[in-house]
Amino acid sequence: MKIEENIGVVASFELPEGWQRDEPTEIGSRTTHVFHPAEGRELLFCHHLREQHLSRPAAQKFEQTLYAPFHNLSEGEIADLSEVFEGLSNNNVFSISEASTDYLNDRRIVRILGDWKGRNLTMLSCFVDRDGDGQKVQNLYFSAPQDQFRDTVEIADLIFRSIKWVTG
Repeated sequence: MKIEENIGVVASFELPEGWQRDEPTEIGSRTTHVFHPAEGRELLFCHHLREQHLSRPAAQKFEQTLYAPFHNLSEGEIADLSEVFEGLSNNNVFSISEASTDYLNDRRIVRILGDWKGRNLTMLSCFVDRDGDGQKVQNLYFSAPQDQFRDTVEIADLIFRSIKWVTG
């Protein structure tokens, strides 16, 4: 199923057959678009949009990290980007196994892979600079039960690789 509508900086992407979308959830200046298989919500692909600007120091650190040469993030960088990563930077609730800068279809991203503690969920999350100045962040993520993640990561890869970015 192809979704062709602008969701933040995403112009379109493809979902596996049998997936559906929920109504977007809005909380304050944040909107989350959720997509999942029709038979359940164990697997999720989500777009989390934040309309609120990051603080100037957080935006500068995000921009600096994102556009530096590709690298694995240090613990210090993860701590410095806590405003960007929100709960993912809290090691009391989320355990990061990988954090790095990368490309996703010709766009720079910060990629985080890890597990929600006590929730049996693994999440692959990609943080995107929406406007090119580090001020607004879009988080695209795929989550699955920990014991199913290895078997479903191929689905995540297909969805992420299908993303076409808004241009202009």
